[in-house]
Amino acid sequence: MIPLVEVQGLVKDYGSLRAVQEVSFEVYPGDVLGFLGPNGAGKSTTLRMLLSLIRPTQGSIQIFGKDLISNRTAILSKIGCIIEKPDFYKYLTARQNLQLFARWSPTHIPSSRISELLDFVGLGSRGNHRVGGFSHGMRQRLGLAQALLNNPDLIILDEPTTGLDPQGIIEVRELILKLKQETNKTIILSSHLLSEIELIANRVVILNKGKALVQGEVSELVNASELLVSIQVDNGLKAQEALQQSRFSGHEILLSNQEIQLKTSRQEIPEILGILMDNGISIYAVESKRKLEDYFLKLTSN
Repeated sequence: MIPLVEVQGLVKDYGSLRAVQEVSFEVYPGDVLGFLGPNGAGKSTTLRMLLSLIRPTQGSIQIFGKDLISNRTAILSKIGCIIEKPDFYKYLTARQNLQLFARWSPTHIPSSRISELLDFVGLGSRGNHRVGGFSHGMRQRLGLAQALLNNPDLIILDEPTTGLDPQGIIEVRELILKLKQETNKTIILSSHLLSEIELIANRVVILNKGKALVQGEVSELVNASELLVSIQVDNGLKAQEALQQSRFSGHEILLSNQEIQLKTSRQEIPEILGILMDNGISIYAVESKRKLEDYFLKLTSN
């Protein structure tokens, strides 16, 4: 399959500071590529270069099989984006804002398209309300409608859930998933939240300090069934012995004071706890986390 986006050796310097260091990756049609990394990792800088908002110091960017610098106008006409928080005229309604952006489009956008997008992002009943009264989450959803106005082939979203409350995060996440499932659009999405990338993306690039540390299929990097489970008990040695005499004897069981750790699936946790209780072992706490969380933290802590 031919990549929709192909980035090779991308570098961005700001004086003596190298913000992006030799980043390379591909995005294929229908992909949702997650850019994952802590704040300051170089995610936003890379996305700004993909949108030609800033020019790379070195490297090449090909989008839709064409060089971005040589074909900027044609390429950007087929891209929709949200970079940082979307900005609107607060004294205008949601519909009027979208109508204004539609007038600036090189292609004709009918009013029916605006109504369709307001419904898609869940603002159909608020289309005639002024944006000044919208919550941050509603403005993010309106921003997504704006990004979709020209029916783009590629959508770039830079930290779309930043600053949202938990409900707002869920709403934006569900919209992106809806976009992925119903339209099969190609999406590049940046976030510092591992949980968001896991739920939305099929491929991921992990960045830190301007470098792409790892990239690949989320399904290969994240084994959702395998967890690292920590159990606090009153007698760690006795707990370890009880599990070694059960069907979990083949599991690597780590002992640390009054805590045991083992890799297992979520479905097996109740059985493990039952074995411990049957052996008279008191359980004080159970904590589980995916292996990728440790991997991500290890990669980005150096």
